[in-house]
Amino acid sequence: MPLYFFTLGFHADHVIRRLQGVRDVEGIVVVTAEPVVRAVHVAFGEIASFCDRVRLPAPRMVPVDISSPGEAVVRIAEALQGFDRVVADVSGGMRSVVVLAITALLIHSTRASVRLYAVAEREDAPEMHIPLEMVRVVMGGGLSAERRRVLRTIAEAPGASPGDLARALGKSEKTVRNYVAEFRRMGLVEVRGPRQGLYPTPWLRLMLMYL
Repeated sequence: MPLYFFTLGFHADHVIRRLQGVRDVEGIVVVTAEPVVRAVHVAFGEIASFCDRVRLPAPRMVPVDISSPGEAVVRIAEALQGFDRVVADVSGGMRSVVVLAITALLIHSTRASVRLYAVAEREDAPEMHIPLEMVRVVMGGGLSAERRRVLRTIAEAPGASPGDLARALGKSEKTVRNYVAEFRRMGLVEVRGPRQGLYPTPWLRLMLMYL
């Protein structure tokens, strides 16, 4: 089960929206700037009431001192320790808190699965999802030589079907489909059309620049 992680300012809407319908939750952490002002306490109270109403774990507030970035990142990282799956929404809170939180999440992503989301303040703005798994791969060399070869082939021959890819690589189609399922979970590959053509996402193109 994942930890749900949020940055918080004066409004709790993004937190409640993210938690609606969620059942499998190992913990909820909310990071904000200290000193914690009354409006933030009110927003946190709304989150706590919502969690109590839908029987989710009680949220934990983690105030951080933005005047000491190193200490702030350490404190956030301590709150992330022990969780190998994290769903993070950094749509709320001060920009400085968001930057500190993303720094800690990037570091944590080198040893855990982190799904990072953000929504701009404009109501019609789309939700952004950034797959931090690619950071772990680039920094830790977490891909086998065979997986790198498959990814490079997809990037070099966009639109190839799993069967095309299997023949080009001399692998079984089942093996290729297993790789594709893994890469789709990582946000690296898209499948399009009736032929199930495989296309690199921008995240794959970015990752290959550093591999």
